[in-house]
Amino acid sequence: MKKKQLIYIGFLGLASVFASCKKDEIFATKQNAPGDIIFSVPDAALNSSGVQPQVTQPDINIAAGRFATTDDVKITVSLNGGLTELTVDALSTASGSTATKATFTGVSGPVDFVGNASTLGVTSAAPASGTANVLRFTATNADKTKSAVRVFTVNLVDPFVLTASNPTTGNGDSTIILAFSVPASTTLAKVTKVEYFAKRGKNNAETSLGSKTYDATTASDNFKPKLPTNPTALVDTMYYRFVATYATGKTVTKNTTVRLLPITLGRSITGQTIINPAATGADTTRVGYSLAFGTPKQTRKVADPIANDDLVLVVSGNSDIGFMSGAGNGSRFVKSTATIFTTPTYEVINTAFSAGTPTTSVAAAFVGDVYIVEISRNTGKPISAKYGIFRITGINATPSTDTKDLVTFDFKYK
Repeated sequence: MKKKQLIYIGFLGLASVFASCKKDEIFATKQNAPGDIIFSVPDAALNSSGVQPQVTQPDINIAAGRFATTDDVKITVSLNGGLTELTVDALSTASGSTATKATFTGVSGPVDFVGNASTLGVTSAAPASGTANVLRFTATNADKTKSAVRVFTVNLVDPFVLTASNPTTGNGDSTIILAFSVPASTTLAKVTKVEYFAKRGKNNAETSLGSKTYDATTASDNFKPKLPTNPTALVDTMYYRFVATYATGKTVTKNTTVRLLPITLGRSITGQTIINPAATGADTTRVGYSLAFGTPKQTRKVADPIANDDLVLVVSGNSDIGFMSGAGNGSRFVKSTATIFTTPTYEVINTAFSAGTPTTSVAAAFVGDVYIVEISRNTGKPISAKYGIFRITGINATPSTDTKDLVTFDFKYK
């Protein structure tokens, strides 16, 4: 009897061992086996240094790639070891939450997972440039007795970036710098050309401003447009469009705006004088005045002939004091207002001058009078140098037998 019990217990032990082995075998088939899931990606997704990829695809070592934020993420998946069902999930490494992005059934050869970069996130928000986004690939056989899991990291990079410090405002008639970069190699491959377009006002026609060619996986450059002059006191906006073309034939477009600000005549000089051209002696050192761009200055009767001056005093009869431009100069004047003189801008002055009646001489001037001057010698200079504005602060009219007549004024210019 005891012998039978021992034999029975032995059979139970063997059965237990066999059952345990069978269970271990089932669990073993659910672990990752090398090569069960293999990835291939476009070569450019591996090409971070401008040279050929370091591996021949497909390769078990490929587990990440760099993709453009504007491009599709394409990953070719090969299943081995009898695996035929595939699920692709976006995985949040922070929270552990997932979102299914694709499923494949009856897989018998390589299959392509294709998803737009903007839809790779677990949530509805598009992943940002510079982020690493994890995709989990889960494969099973038909009866779910075998499975394998691998993760793939999608590194997203904006392929064309406008520099954050680019200006958003600028004075008319000034040159600005709009910088851009191609920060890293992506699936778009090398950048080959960048084109520039501009339009003034949202609804106006666009104009091509040129282009530059490249042959590089990364690049940093800039475009230097000159802002137009605003013809009125109103502020308007320039719209700039950049189109980058890549070796793959794909393009990326970026837009930026620059709001035009009035050109302020921000420099001023006070207490300037012009004296009767007939003056003699020491007074001849303050006879005329030159308003040429950037160098307003007093002129002398002998060294700087008044025929070249922008502002020369005129004595009419016994009492009237006025001014004119020199005979060889041609600068013109239009009477203005104290309000415009207080905060002069090119746009306001240009409008006021165009609405007035320009003249090369003013026979009778009075204290407080304001005049816009169109400076003839600034032809060919920046448009902001076209005008100045002055206000008469004092007049000394002497008897006709005296030559010490003078006009004192303050002058503003760009």
